[in-house]
Amino acid sequence: QKFINDNDDLKVAFIPIEFPLENDSVRDNDEEYRKDIENEFIRLLLAFKIDHSIITGTIEERVKKIISIYNESICAD
Repeated sequence: QKFINDNDDLKVAFIPIEFPLENDSVRDNDEEYRKDIENEFIRLLLAFKIDHSIITGTIEERVKKIISIYNESICAD
């Protein structure tokens, strides 16, 4: 909490689950577990009142949105 309070310019990009999980034999392929982890991230963001942007869309759209968010921050400084 102290880190968050001391860094009011902190920007967090949250990327929710939108695409099916590919079984790559490296990551756990349990969709229920995956959703539980996503819900825990959301809970923490809300519990600590962390300013965040939710990034959705295709991979290309997500990249553009993230670049836009961080460019706004850089230009504002």
